[in-house]
Formats: sequence, C-alpha cells, structure tokens
Amino acid sequence: MYKIYDELGKKVRMRRKEKNYTTAELAERLGISAGLVNNIENAKYDVFRLELLLQITNELNVSLGELLQLNTLDVRNIEFNENFLPSIETQGEDTQEDIQFCNHQLNLVIRSFLTTISEYGITRENIETISNHILHEFDTLVKLHRLNTKIPS
Repeated sequence: MYKIYDELGKKVRMRRKEKNYTTAELAERLGISAGLVNNIENAKYDVFRLELLLQITNELNVSLGELLQLNTLDVRNIEFNENFLPSIETQGEDTQEDIQFCNHQLNLVIRSFLTTISEYGITRENIETISNHILHEFDTLVKLHRLNTKIPS
C-alpha cells in the first residue's frame, strides 16, 4: 500500500480521537461501517469516493489538504514534457538539495490546491475552474519569463 494511505489513516485516527469519537461513532456519523473506518485508519482501504473524503473532512473539521498532507510527491516520479530533471542535475553539486527543495515547494502547491477545493466544495466544476485558473497563472509566469529573457538589459 502506498505511504499516502498510511498517512491518511494516521491523521483520520488522530483527528477522530481529538474529537473523542469511537470508531463506531465516526462510522455512524459518516454512514459507513466501523470496519471501513478501521480499514481507513490502518491503511487497508485504498479506494475513496470524493464524497467520503469530503464527509470525513467535514466531520473531523479538517481541510482536505491538511488531512492528506502530500509529502510523498517527488519530482523524480513525475512525467514531464521537458527535460526538467536533467536540467536540475546538470546545475551543480547541490542536486539532491535542489530536488528536496523542489519537492517541498511542489507539496506546498498541492496542499494549497487541496485546501482551496475543499473550501469551495469538491465538485468537478469547482475543481476544473480552480485548476484552469492555476494553469493560466503558471502559463502567464512562463510567458513573462520568456519575454524578460528576450529583452536586453
């Protein structure tokens, strides 16, 4: 099982205990079985409906971004259109440190995205709107950078 499910389960258990809910009480509030709550907390359940995750976040009063805290993303495991990793690896001695920094920043962006969609409501329309806005901002940054590198100082 992936590390993300283990982290998710630990956080669900921690937040459940903070609210002084038993497994059965949380299950009843979510409309699922106590066994399923137990499986989630012990990382034995890897299929989540977005609605169930939203119910968990609402019931435990935690944002989706905080609940997931995706510290498991690593740029070395992401498929890129360009030669991103070779460009980092050829820039010097601090390659590992640069990759760790990049991973940290990537995780901050993902957490912010998850927190935002959690606030707006996890619907396809909201996710698409927020995603398109973020992609537009990134595209604008790239265009500005390309424009600035073409203009002599």
